[in-house]
Amino acid sequence: MLGTSATLVLKPGGTILVYKNPQSIVGETDKITSALERKLLLAGFLEVGVLKSTMNRKLKENFLTLKSKGEDAFKRKDYLGAICWYTKFVLARSNEGSRALSDAEACIASRLDWPKAYYKESVAHKLLKDFVKSAYSFNEALELDPKNEELQKAFWLMHLGMLDNSFLHPEGVECVQRVNQIARKYWDLYSSETLDHDLPGHLLNYPIHITKKGEVKELNGIEFFPDTKAKVLGSKSELLPPILTT
Repeated sequence: MLGTSATLVLKPGGTILVYKNPQSIVGETDKITSALERKLLLAGFLEVGVLKSTMNRKLKENFLTLKSKGEDAFKRKDYLGAICWYTKFVLARSNEGSRALSDAEACIASRLDWPKAYYKESVAHKLLKDFVKSAYSFNEALELDPKNEELQKAFWLMHLGMLDNSFLHPEGVECVQRVNQIARKYWDLYSSETLDHDLPGHLLNYPIHITKKGEVKELNGIEFFPDTKAKVLGSKSELLPPILTT
């Protein structure tokens, strides 16, 4: 029992249940839950990948509400309203990702050899749409514990949005073929005219093919990336941006 506000129970697996006292102050329970979760996470009691039901359910409902309002506004051709709702949705996800990243960095600082801390960091980067850093953090976790099937499965689930038995043997031909098959499917979805939802994963084939003579060609005559004027094969520029170094 924490004061007179709420009772927090840590169930096996790391799920926190919150039993509110009718006399509790609104918002106080959430603060207590957040503080306790941070302490438990740093102590290593919360397992990686476990959804802490109370907080995650509220966040998910909030995200879905904002996104739904944006979609409704877009269908009504209220484009200004759609932009406002989508912006709120993106900011909400970004704020949650920033908090998750802060927690992960605290975990890593306390235990540099803890694979699950790097996994949490990877999840946070993915939430912030920084997929390169997400993959890097995942690699750090797998280097510390290369035989951890939980981490291996989580890696593929995060980047492809699905699991397959072949993923447990990434060095095998079957895994390579399966990943290429999925990447082609996701590119077809991404480049289609009717895509109205997020892709299941974010690993896509680059739209090029190599001829028998070794020439690099556009895939199926696709000159530009969808909805852009960015050339698939790129183009030469007379000027180089100052950020480039030699």
